Amino acid sequence: MNNWLKICGNEDQEMQSQLLSKKQSLIDSGELTEDQIKYMKQVDLSITKGELDISDKALEKLRVLCQLWDVDIRPQRIESHRKFVGPIIITAKKLVFPILKSFMKDFVRQQKDFNAGVISLVGEIATSKKGDNEKN
Repeated sequence: MNNWLKICGNEDQEMQSQLLSKKQSLIDSGELTEDQIKYMKQVDLSITKGELDISDKALEKLRVLCQLWDVDIRPQRIESHRKFVGPIIITAKKLVFPILKSFMKDFVRQQKDFNAGVISLVGEIATSKKGDNEKN
């Protein structure tokens, strides 16, 4: 297996395997499409070009940001508590949701690009702070 995941300069085979397994399960369930995979391959996800030397607390915050950047429009669960009209409401929601999602597709793409850019900028700032400290 090609080692493509490094955390703090160390290869992490276990996390790499977990990520590949999660990706495959998303593909199998239909939550991840070929178009989405192609889009993700085009996005530059490198946080920084240099060495990132920040506190453990800041690194954990950056990790959380890296997990949250990829927004998507999807309902948690489509349900209704109404006994008799509930199935009709659920059906209507299931019909309307894909239409709404298609209208919001460009907005979501812009938001994803913005989020990725912000995370990249945070990484660059953290890297430049280290370089500034070394100069002083």
